[in-house]
This record gives sequence, C-alpha cells and structure tokens, in this order.
Amino acid sequence: MTRYLRIAATAALMAALAAVTLGTYTPPPPPAPHFFDYFGDGSEPDPEVSGTVTLGGEHSYASFTVQAGGTVNIVENFSQPPSSSLVVRSPGTCTIAGTINGRGAANPVYTIGGTGGGGGGNPGAAGLAALGVISPSLDFSGGGGGAAGNPGGAGQDGTALNEALRTFVLDEMSAVVDSSGGMPGGAGAGAANPFDCHNAQPGNGGCGGGGVVLVCREIDFQATAIVDLRGQDGFAGASGPGAGAGGGGGGGGGYFFTYAIAYIHSPANSGSVRLEGGAGGAGGDGTAGSGGRGSPGWSRYF
Repeated sequence: MTRYLRIAATAALMAALAAVTLGTYTPPPPPAPHFFDYFGDGSEPDPEVSGTVTLGGEHSYASFTVQAGGTVNIVENFSQPPSSSLVVRSPGTCTIAGTINGRGAANPVYTIGGTGGGGGGNPGAAGLAALGVISPSLDFSGGGGGAAGNPGGAGQDGTALNEALRTFVLDEMSAVVDSSGGMPGGAGAGAANPFDCHNAQPGNGGCGGGGVVLVCREIDFQATAIVDLRGQDGFAGASGPGAGAGGGGGGGGGYFFTYAIAYIHSPANSGSVRLEGGAGGAGGDGTAGSGGRGSPGWSRYF
C-alpha cells in the first residue's frame, strides 16, 4: 500500500511541477556596433537651434539642442561627408524637441535606407530601375522599370532591405556611411535628365530620405520632436505627341540610428519619426506607365 501511495504522490508532484509556468530566458540585446562607441570630443558648441538652419555631415558637439519650433534641414553636400546625412556625436545631452527634416534630401552614392521605386515605361522605352550601392562590392536594386508598350508598364515598388543587409550595414557603418541616404527612384521613360533627382523635372524619380545618426551620452527625444526622413514622391511624366514620359519612381525612406547610455525620452515611444517611401509619379498621358512607390526606411535604437 505504501508503495502505491509513493507512486501516487510522485505523480501528483510531477503534475504540479508541469503546471508551473517557468520563466523564459530572454537574451540581452546585441552590443552596439563599434561605430557607436565614440561620443566625439565635444569641440563644437551646441548650435541651440531655435529657428531654421542647414546642417549636414558629421559633427562633434559639446551638446546638441533642437528647440521646440526649431528646424534643422539636411541638404546634400558631397564636400562634407556623409553627404546625405547628419551624424551628431556628443559627450553631453542631445535634446530633440523641434524638427530634423531630411525628406527627399538624398541622391547618394551609397544608399543604405529604403529602396526606390522603378520608373514607368512608354511606347518607345522601358522605365529605369532604381539602383544603389551599399559598398564598393555590393550593388543592389530597387523597383524594376516598367516595360515598354502601349500603354507602357508601371514601375515596380521598392522592397525594403532584408535583415541580413541591415546587419551588414550596421557592422560596416564606418565604410558605408560616407554618402548615404535612401535610394532615389528610377526615372520614367522619356525623362530629359534621368539621373538627377534634385532637378525636379518631369518623369524624374524622387530623391531618397536623408539619414540621421545620434551618438550621445544622453538623449532626450521629446513629445514635440519630429524627424522626417521620408522619400520624395516621383515626378509625373510630361505629356507628348503620341507618347508621354513615364512617371518617376518614389524615393526610398531614409534611416534613423541612435545610441545613448541613458534615454530621458526614447524615439521608440516619444515624438514622431517618419520613414515612409515616396509615391510614384503619374504617367504623362494614357500611353505611359506610372512610377513605383519607394520602400520605407528603417531605424535602430541602441
């Protein structure tokens, strides 16, 4: 009898243990890539942005403040790398209460944000694909151009970078950030100057969103903060005798990376971060296809 009681008691104990919900181990997040190790030397004074200023490239501020109502516009400048982005390093506090605007700022060599949409085709030619380079050895494409035909085909939408490419970008930031931003959209067939998204001509693809990197000992991203890194919309194609130009593809969204030892308010739960891709432009007439949409950009907060 005692033996059966022991067996019954053991079975009851095992059932009780099985009913206990054991905690699940969650591994810590991976360490930030080495690009984010350095807070800079703080040699530049805090710009204390209260109105509208233009900034670009990499800076080392003692602290960095964009006040509520203030705006920083990112403008592409290939003489000050990273030409399509703003990188701020600070051993102090970075306070973002106003706006950092990099919408449609980027026509870069290295495109590590979202991918562009392809341009629309027309009866005489296919639209151009959106193209980019992550590193000297790694070309990649956005949306394909629309096929030639009557009417011409629509450009394809861009596809966001996969996780393997995002990991590569973060691990190789020092090498790939030199002139980075979102990928411009491909131009539509018949566009007059298809490789300069800044000229705003009919059928051109939209520029990509700029990039922003904040590497600060402390970050205060307030509820009034706006970081706008959307891709620019593609431009509608011009109409023409018998064959209009295809619509330009939308630019890819940019990227926003932050690193801080302490967050007072984090971009993950305060303010507004906009990384959408641009819409494709309409075809110039019924013979031409529209451009594809750019893909969204991406963010990482360490």
